[in-house]
Amino acid sequence: MSVKLFQDVETMYEGRLRKRKDLLKIDIPAMDLVEKCRVKFQKFIKHNFVYQWQATQFKNCVTEFPSDVIVSVVDFAENYTFKEQNEIQSMHWWSNQVTIFVHITYYRSQGEIQKVVHFFISDDKKHDTLFVQHCFMLHWGWAREQSTELRQHWVWSDGAASQFKAKRPFYFVGRYQSLTGLSMIWNFFESGHGKGEHDGAGAVIKRALTHEQLKADGEVLKNAGDVVEFLRKHFQDSDVKRVFWEVGINDVNRENEWNCEGIPQLRTLHSVRGYTWAGSHCIGVRQLSCYCYNCTRGLWKRCANRAHVTNWEYHTMVPLEDMDTSDTRHLDNEMFMTEGNGDQLSDALMVGDTFAVNAEEGNPEGADFYLLKCIQTKTLATTAICDGWDNNIGPGTFYVTGVFYERIDDAMFRLLDSAPPAYLYSHLVRSIKIPLTQISNAPNSALYSISLGAYEAIYNSMPWDLVE
Repeated sequence: MSVKLFQDVETMYEGRLRKRKDLLKIDIPAMDLVEKCRVKFQKFIKHNFVYQWQATQFKNCVTEFPSDVIVSVVDFAENYTFKEQNEIQSMHWWSNQVTIFVHITYYRSQGEIQKVVHFFISDDKKHDTLFVQHCFMLHWGWAREQSTELRQHWVWSDGAASQFKAKRPFYFVGRYQSLTGLSMIWNFFESGHGKGEHDGAGAVIKRALTHEQLKADGEVLKNAGDVVEFLRKHFQDSDVKRVFWEVGINDVNRENEWNCEGIPQLRTLHSVRGYTWAGSHCIGVRQLSCYCYNCTRGLWKRCANRAHVTNWEYHTMVPLEDMDTSDTRHLDNEMFMTEGNGDQLSDALMVGDTFAVNAEEGNPEGADFYLLKCIQTKTLATTAICDGWDNNIGPGTFYVTGVFYERIDDAMFRLLDSAPPAYLYSHLVRSIKIPLTQISNAPNSALYSISLGAYEAIYNSMPWDLVE
């Protein structure tokens, strides 16, 4: 029978053979089609259940929370791009932007639910977890002025890895109690279902800015300071309570990355609870959120949804600075290492090791990262060099040399022995000594598999410092 299916197709892009998805009409036996559908439907049924479960728990959360709890829904709006009514041609190709971080807050005042929308606006365009953490600490200064009886902070967001759902954001959840006195529970919507009124709130603000800038006699808006001043002046009398914050371009302290050891199966989690115990920062994690009557009051063992919601699994967050990294070059060859300082990782890289670097956003393969086999350790370039993949290395900089693995699917890679070697700046190395299992040793086509745990650890080590 003939059907239309999205299939992987190979194409040449910038001199490289790449894969992408395309809708193709193919002939396939009926039983093979049934098997494909069975696998897809199983994944979809689970995905749909988690989506509906998390959506229901969110509604329970924002309507049934106690008076000593504050609830937040957060996300980055798409960067606002400045416009001019009468712009010259060159301005079409380059315009300045500002970051907008939306933080909707629910709290109770005299028993009634109050809602306030916070906007953190900045010329700092690095949408990373440290920016988010800085905004949360500013928000805490506001929250404690509203009530002195707060005990917990419940947060909802999507699962963006660089901002919310990775080991460093989880470390912040664990540290939040020592920073504020409140314990934090961070919940995640199911993948692809994190849209909500926070998106509309950001759109309202950006629409007002665009409307003003396209007036012939509109106010001049050039940076975050101008935007905050304008919004504070024009949204004072709105029925919706809004608070506008300006975050200076150098306000976020990034000297300390607040990094820690990873959490297994991190991407499958939808609820993370932070607490401090015996001086250590800890978290409890579980697959699904629950805001039944007992769970909202911390009576976890009496959860009304135990048929679906697992018990908390507890982890102590171990800072990477507490680990001995004084002699990384002589680490065991089998020790899988992720994130941390890129130059420390490249120092420990040895010939034959598999290492990972981040993939550019929107790459044709749809890869989350690139894997390479090291064929030359960290080297100082004495002259400018260029490899067969158009990677340029400047003189006086350190680089490593490797051979690419081609991704067959998320779990399988092919080593491209006959492909030209790649030169990569040493600080781009994000994971090293990655454990792969060889499943085929055909000449020039050796196949390797990677475990889900290793894949997720690499995925979460990627910086993802991308402007939305």
